[in-house]
Amino acid sequence: MLINVGYDKFEMANLGYSLVHTSCGGVELLYQKFLDDMKDTVNDNIKSFKNPILVEVCTDDPTLDPNISLNFIKTCHMANVDSFTVSGANHTFNVETGDFTKLNEVISKVVPWISAHIK
Repeated sequence: MLINVGYDKFEMANLGYSLVHTSCGGVELLYQKFLDDMKDTVNDNIKSFKNPILVEVCTDDPTLDPNISLNFIKTCHMANVDSFTVSGANHTFNVETGDFTKLNEVISKVVPWISAHIK
């Protein structure tokens, strides 16, 4: 599984980092370590992970393409992966707009899921 992170490969090669503009208007430094960690973490070994995973997919997320999460759900080969979709939400659940409707929707799904899976 490969997650494509939008970054300037020329910047990364020459500076050791790349400036990434986030969907909420922020700017972050992306270092090679992040990309290396992604390769180490998101691989076929995930199927042997025993703990449950909850994946939420925001349909209007420009930061993390929703298809990446949907593909992960289909191809992780885990028996205990749950998911839900938040329609019309971006990477920050639209909270930067001052509308907390989508965040509250996420909370209403995540909190019961966590409560049900804590032992």
